Amino acid sequence: MKSPINDIIKFTRKTLAEIVDEKHIYEYLPGLGVEYPIVYIGECFSNDIRTKWGYGAAVTMRIHFYSDEYTKRGSFLELINKCLQRIKETKKENGYRFSLKDSHIQVMGDISTEKLLLHGILELDFSFL
Repeated sequence: MKSPINDIIKFTRKTLAEIVDEKHIYEYLPGLGVEYPIVYIGECFSNDIRTKWGYGAAVTMRIHFYSDEYTKRGSFLELINKCLQRIKETKKENGYRFSLKDSHIQVMGDISTEKLLLHGILELDFSFL
């Protein structure tokens, strides 16, 4: 049985690679010493949805963005928005029809390293049929 979570991760990675160099995209949080920006495909949650045609799924995904250019918040938000727009354009992937129901963007400072970082979270709510 195909998993909507696996397919949305593959789709998201492929879509992000059209905007961000593949070497900056991770499915795990990399350690120190990597080159920024970092795009981390993070948490995914799935709930089954029963419809008159069978079952579908509601999937929530969080994509984390990190930049070491703290004073360039505008270009950082532009990167996140560009990724969001590209994801909105796709309606079908690997046999699934899906729609983006909601999206939320949050940007904050991150002091988890020696250098102050920008940390952006793009939360996406999909429904799959």
